[in-house]
Amino acid sequence: MIKPVYSILFQYRNGLIVLSILLFGSVFGVFGQAVTYDALASNQGATSFGSPAIATWTHPCNGTDRVLVVSIAEDKGALGTNEITGITYNGVALTKQLQTGNGFYEAELWYLIAPATGANNVVITSNTQGMNYVGTSVSFTNAHQSAGNLIGNTNSGTGNSATTTGATASVTPTTANDMIINSFVYRGFNPTPGITGTLDPRNIAQASFNQIWGGCQTKQGSGAAIASQYDWMDQTSNDWAVSAMVLHSIADCTLPIVQASGISFDAETSTTIDLSWVRGDGDKVMVVCKAGTIPTGPTNGINYTANAVFATGDDVGSSSYVVYDGTGASVTVTGLTPSSSYYFEIWEYSTLGDCYLTNPEAGNHSTVSLVSYEEIIKIENFKIFPNPASEEFTYSFFGFENSIRIELFNTSGQLMKYETIVSLDGNYQGTLNVSDVAKGLYIVKISDGKNSSQLKLSKQ
Repeated sequence: MIKPVYSILFQYRNGLIVLSILLFGSVFGVFGQAVTYDALASNQGATSFGSPAIATWTHPCNGTDRVLVVSIAEDKGALGTNEITGITYNGVALTKQLQTGNGFYEAELWYLIAPATGANNVVITSNTQGMNYVGTSVSFTNAHQSAGNLIGNTNSGTGNSATTTGATASVTPTTANDMIINSFVYRGFNPTPGITGTLDPRNIAQASFNQIWGGCQTKQGSGAAIASQYDWMDQTSNDWAVSAMVLHSIADCTLPIVQASGISFDAETSTTIDLSWVRGDGDKVMVVCKAGTIPTGPTNGINYTANAVFATGDDVGSSSYVVYDGTGASVTVTGLTPSSSYYFEIWEYSTLGDCYLTNPEAGNHSTVSLVSYEEIIKIENFKIFPNPASEEFTYSFFGFENSIRIELFNTSGQLMKYETIVSLDGNYQGTLNVSDVAKGLYIVKISDGKNSSQLKLSKQ
């Protein structure tokens, strides 16, 4: 079903005129979600003569996966110094994506991801009192919720011509789910009605001497380049500017097919856990960790920041923290609590659209207890000498026939050094260099993966 065409026309004498025209279609993509029109509002005039110099209008936002775009056509004045310095919606600042013009007349596009729902104020601020402007606000749903993935191809163009060619800015949508939006400004004398711009629908308004014209159009993407070109027929030289950009849908991605697998917990201390996995076929893989229970999964369309120090990466929900994000197959998670259980989920995902493959690889593991000196049990067949040690110490043991790991911990449970010994025949003696660790008390632990023993070491 094709949605109806929306259009609006404003004229402001001795200032600016903005024509905002919107066209939307219902196109199904990977998830059947195209960027969809929500609401439109406009305002025109001059900024106030107070301090700061502002102008305000109300815009309603509804639905999910929202984005608000504001198109501004501005007259920068005879010296070219007038400027829109900021735009807010419900008190939250918008980001300026494009500003195009000849220094005196500018076409701008601003946006805000996840604007507040309901009717709230759009407030523009200028550096000059009484600055002429026309603004159009348009909200959409089903838009990508990550700035890096929301904004696709952008372009701009300017011109000065008395012929039929104006300014052109061509942009290429990724899929038919995308939305193209542009902003233009035009200055001319006695324009002849008639425009052959590429975007549809299109319209023209006629103004008296020295008037500035502006417009905003949108069109559903098609996966092919579309030129935002305005060809006005005029009798005199004209100033033109057009800015255009593509808004990506939440559905603009292709999911991976193969999920990560083979989660393995390779080592642990009282505050760290080493884990590895076998990669699937996503662009990247993300690991989420939560203490005590299964973590919450990520949300499509959101790009998360990881940190291997637990509880310092992004929280995807309910204290579920991103501890890894990349193309590798292992991570050491630190900052954990001794004698605690941690649950992990590994998600393959597509970076275009941040789409996460369902049914993640999952597993859980526990940190070891932080052993106090009073709890150390000296095992007769595990010995270290000399003790105290200054440069190195010798360790010896017997009775093991599997691989052995020798670890040196400080009193906070931090792993300082380790060695792994393989191909044992039941008896072994080796040395561990400690010349590069600080003086103090340490724990020397020996483990075959099932059984372990530990002794206290004094470093001098």
